[in-house]
Amino acid sequence: MSKYATRDPDSDLLDIIGKAKASAEKAGTYERAVSHLGGPSPESGRVQQKRPGRQPDATAPAEPALARAPETPQGQKRRPGGPLPGGEVRELRPGVTRPLHFDDAGGLVQWFPPESLHEEPVLEGVLAEQLRTLVSELAAADKFVAAGIDAPTRLLFTGEPGTGKTISARWLAAKLGMPLAFVKATQLVGGYLGSTERNLGRIFDVVEKEMGILFLDEVDGFAVKRAGFDAKDGSAQSYVAALTCLLQLIDQVAPERPILMATNCPERLDTALLSRLTTKVDFPLPNRAARLRMIGQWLAKVQATAGEIEDLLERSEGKGGRELRAMAMAIGRKIVMGPARFGGLFPEEKLHA
Repeated sequence: MSKYATRDPDSDLLDIIGKAKASAEKAGTYERAVSHLGGPSPESGRVQQKRPGRQPDATAPAEPALARAPETPQGQKRRPGGPLPGGEVRELRPGVTRPLHFDDAGGLVQWFPPESLHEEPVLEGVLAEQLRTLVSELAAADKFVAAGIDAPTRLLFTGEPGTGKTISARWLAAKLGMPLAFVKATQLVGGYLGSTERNLGRIFDVVEKEMGILFLDEVDGFAVKRAGFDAKDGSAQSYVAALTCLLQLIDQVAPERPILMATNCPERLDTALLSRLTTKVDFPLPNRAARLRMIGQWLAKVQATAGEIEDLLERSEGKGGRELRAMAMAIGRKIVMGPARFGGLFPEEKLHA
């Protein structure tokens, strides 16, 4: 017999019990020996597997089921994205709290509840009108579906970095009163076979459970065109499997539930994904009027001079909002650290100079 063959564990236990019985019968301690070893009960002859620290009992009832987490009390409803009744909240800053119950899918999801939006996007012209129309139409998505009309719930935001795609997604979700689930698509790509698909399935489940809006940023991270892929390339097969999984998950979401995606490179996206979109929103680089509004919003408390603002407008030509903000903050720090200005942060110092 091979040395890797296994014996029946009950046979081994019975051998031990038999030896214990032979040695204990003379002293009249058989029952105590059997109880200690977890062997057959004198009454039933049933073999009991003893657990450490627990006395066996042949008449003990079955193990109780594991306790489940408390559910929402009957008759009480959970606010979309909000805490459970009686749930705890964490104070982010005075007067601003966030429920602790949001499921982040193991760190894959960053949640933005509606009340967390403290700065609205600066929108101009066609883009402003398009987003305002989207809010109205998304609020009536169920009516479109009931009438057999496609609701604009499969959206793609395109544009250069820093043009306002993320802040606009947060603003849109806040207007609808729903939390936004921000996900970097590149963070979903795993190093093991099937891990990307599992991550995708997990975030779709979490977003549905939390009644939120999914915002999949940098979707071109794996939803790239399949044309030209080598079928024998393992990496290419992984990308194709992830894209196929994403398409299936999108198809399973109710047509009235919004799904937002964003990319800096729309030309890289696969045609199968593009064919599922209902609305595409292009975010151009901010023009002079938009940049002026942004600067006024960011430097409202530090009284920048007309010359400083004009210089900033000239230097920020052709740049995105993120770069413009960095430049504006540099001027703001210079003003705060320099001599006080009348009407600025410290007007009393100017009056007493």
